[in-house]
Amino acid sequence: MQVVIAGQSYEFPTVWDIVRDIRKRTEKQLASLPAELRDATALTVTELAENLAKYADNSDESGSHLELNIIGNRIHVYSENRVDSDERATRVLTALERIASHTDPTELYAEAIRNAFTLGAGESQQGFYRIAAVGGFSLTAKYEPQRRLKIFAERNMRP
Repeated sequence: MQVVIAGQSYEFPTVWDIVRDIRKRTEKQLASLPAELRDATALTVTELAENLAKYADNSDESGSHLELNIIGNRIHVYSENRVDSDERATRVLTALERIASHTDPTELYAEAIRNAFTLGAGESQQGFYRIAAVGGFSLTAKYEPQRRLKIFAERNMRP
Protein backbone atom coordinates (compact mmCIF):
# COMPACT_ATOMS: atom_id res chain seq x y z
CA MET A 1 0.00 0.00 0.00
CA GLN A 2 1.40 3.35 -0.98
CA VAL A 3 0.85 6.40 1.23
CA VAL A 4 1.90 9.94 0.27
CA ILE A 5 2.44 12.40 3.10
CA ALA A 6 3.47 15.96 2.23
CA GLY A 7 4.83 14.81 -1.10
CA GLN A 8 6.87 11.95 0.39
CA SER A 9 5.86 8.45 -0.72
CA TYR A 10 5.89 5.53 1.73
CA GLU A 11 5.21 1.82 1.14
CA PHE A 12 3.40 -0.12 3.84
CA PRO A 13 2.47 -3.80 3.71
CA THR A 14 -1.23 -4.62 3.76
CA VAL A 15 -2.61 -7.22 6.12
CA TRP A 16 -2.88 -9.58 3.15
CA ASP A 17 0.80 -9.01 2.29
CA ILE A 18 1.61 -10.11 5.83
CA VAL A 19 -0.61 -13.21 5.55
CA ARG A 20 1.10 -14.16 2.25
CA ASP A 21 4.49 -13.67 3.93
CA ILE A 22 3.44 -15.94 6.81
CA ARG A 23 2.52 -18.65 4.28
CA LYS A 24 5.84 -18.32 2.42
CA ARG A 25 7.82 -18.46 5.66
CA THR A 26 5.85 -21.51 6.80
CA GLU A 27 6.51 -23.32 3.52
CA LYS A 28 10.22 -22.42 3.73
CA GLN A 29 10.53 -23.64 7.33
CA LEU A 30 8.82 -26.92 6.43
CA ALA A 31 10.70 -27.50 3.16
CA SER A 32 12.04 -30.84 4.38
CA LEU A 33 8.55 -32.29 4.89
CA PRO A 34 6.65 -34.18 2.19
CA ALA A 35 4.75 -31.77 -0.09
CA GLU A 36 1.29 -32.89 1.06
CA LEU A 37 2.14 -32.34 4.72
CA ARG A 38 3.90 -29.03 4.05
CA ASP A 39 0.95 -27.77 1.99
CA ALA A 40 -1.62 -28.90 4.57
CA THR A 41 0.28 -27.17 7.36
CA ALA A 42 0.79 -23.98 5.33
CA LEU A 43 -2.94 -23.96 4.55
CA THR A 44 -3.78 -24.30 8.24
CA VAL A 45 -1.38 -21.58 9.33
CA THR A 46 -2.66 -19.30 6.57
CA GLU A 47 -6.33 -19.85 7.40
CA LEU A 48 -5.72 -19.09 11.07
CA ALA A 49 -3.62 -16.02 10.15
CA GLU A 50 -6.45 -14.80 7.92
CA ASN A 51 -8.89 -15.22 10.81
CA LEU A 52 -6.62 -13.12 13.01
CA ALA A 53 -6.46 -10.45 10.31
CA LYS A 54 -10.20 -10.41 9.71
CA TYR A 55 -11.78 -11.05 13.10
CA ALA A 56 -9.38 -10.29 15.93
CA ASP A 57 -10.34 -7.43 18.21
CA ASN A 58 -7.01 -5.74 18.86
CA SER A 59 -8.53 -2.80 20.70
CA ASP A 60 -6.60 -3.68 23.83
CA GLU A 61 -2.94 -4.47 24.48
CA SER A 62 -3.34 -8.25 24.49
CA GLY A 63 -2.93 -8.59 20.70
CA SER A 64 -3.02 -11.78 18.67
CA HIS A 65 -0.77 -14.81 18.62
CA LEU A 66 -0.07 -17.52 16.04
CA GLU A 67 2.34 -20.38 16.64
CA LEU A 68 3.49 -23.51 14.79
CA ASN A 69 5.35 -26.32 16.53
CA ILE A 70 6.33 -29.87 15.66
CA ILE A 71 6.52 -32.05 18.74
CA GLY A 72 7.39 -35.67 18.12
CA ASN A 73 5.06 -36.98 15.42
CA ARG A 74 2.50 -34.15 15.83
CA ILE A 75 2.11 -30.78 14.16
CA HIS A 76 0.53 -28.16 16.42
CA VAL A 77 -0.80 -24.83 15.19
CA TYR A 78 -2.15 -22.47 17.83
CA SER A 79 -3.85 -19.11 17.49
CA GLU A 80 -5.13 -16.79 20.17
CA ASN A 81 -6.92 -13.50 19.93
CA ARG A 82 -9.56 -11.36 21.52
CA VAL A 83 -12.86 -11.59 19.63
CA ASP A 84 -15.26 -8.72 19.14
CA SER A 85 -18.27 -10.52 20.63
CA ASP A 86 -19.42 -13.59 22.51
CA GLU A 87 -21.62 -14.39 19.50
CA ARG A 88 -18.62 -14.68 17.17
CA ALA A 89 -16.88 -17.01 19.63
CA THR A 90 -20.04 -19.12 19.89
CA ARG A 91 -20.19 -19.48 16.09
CA VAL A 92 -16.57 -20.67 16.03
CA LEU A 93 -17.07 -23.10 18.91
CA THR A 94 -20.22 -24.49 17.28
CA ALA A 95 -18.41 -25.02 13.96
CA LEU A 96 -15.52 -26.81 15.66
CA GLU A 97 -17.92 -29.03 17.59
CA ARG A 98 -19.65 -29.95 14.31
CA ILE A 99 -16.30 -30.84 12.75
CA ALA A 100 -15.27 -32.97 15.72
CA SER A 101 -18.55 -34.91 15.73
CA HIS A 102 -18.84 -35.42 11.97
CA THR A 103 -17.31 -38.42 10.21
CA ASP A 104 -16.61 -36.62 6.92
CA PRO A 105 -15.38 -33.02 7.13
CA THR A 106 -15.48 -32.83 3.33
CA GLU A 107 -19.29 -32.75 3.45
CA LEU A 108 -19.18 -29.89 5.94
CA TYR A 109 -16.67 -28.01 3.80
CA ALA A 110 -18.91 -28.36 0.71
CA GLU A 111 -21.85 -27.10 2.74
CA ALA A 112 -19.79 -24.13 4.00
CA ILE A 113 -18.83 -23.21 0.43
CA ARG A 114 -22.51 -23.23 -0.57
CA ASN A 115 -23.44 -21.20 2.51
CA ALA A 116 -20.72 -18.62 1.86
CA PHE A 117 -22.80 -17.28 -1.03
CA THR A 118 -25.87 -16.69 1.13
CA LEU A 119 -24.45 -15.89 4.57
CA GLY A 120 -22.69 -12.71 5.55
CA ALA A 121 -18.92 -12.34 5.73
CA GLY A 122 -17.42 -14.66 8.32
CA GLU A 123 -20.66 -16.53 8.94
CA SER A 124 -19.91 -19.75 7.02
CA GLN A 125 -16.78 -20.64 9.04
CA GLN A 126 -15.43 -21.98 5.73
CA GLY A 127 -11.78 -21.73 6.76
CA PHE A 128 -12.22 -24.13 9.68
CA TYR A 129 -13.99 -26.66 7.49
CA ARG A 130 -11.19 -26.30 4.93
CA ILE A 131 -8.54 -26.93 7.59
CA ALA A 132 -10.28 -30.17 8.57
CA ALA A 133 -11.28 -31.39 5.09
CA VAL A 134 -8.26 -30.38 3.02
CA GLY A 135 -5.57 -30.03 5.67
CA GLY A 136 -6.52 -33.09 7.72
CA PHE A 137 -6.15 -31.24 11.01
CA SER A 138 -8.32 -31.76 14.06
CA LEU A 139 -9.56 -28.56 15.66
CA THR A 140 -10.45 -27.63 19.23
CA ALA A 141 -10.93 -24.32 20.97
CA LYS A 142 -11.18 -22.67 24.36
CA TYR A 143 -13.06 -19.47 25.10
CA GLU A 144 -11.72 -17.65 28.12
CA PRO A 145 -12.46 -14.47 30.06
CA GLN A 146 -11.91 -11.12 28.37
CA ARG A 147 -13.21 -12.71 25.15
CA ARG A 148 -9.94 -14.58 24.47
CA LEU A 149 -10.43 -17.31 21.85
CA LYS A 150 -7.76 -20.01 21.59
CA ILE A 151 -7.80 -22.37 18.62
CA PHE A 152 -5.73 -25.55 18.48
CA ALA A 153 -5.14 -27.42 15.20
CA GLU A 154 -3.28 -30.72 15.36
CA ARG A 155 -2.28 -33.45 12.96
CA ASN A 156 -0.03 -36.50 12.92
CA MET A 157 2.94 -36.24 10.61
CA ARG A 158 2.59 -39.91 9.65
CA PRO A 159 -0.64 -41.88 9.27
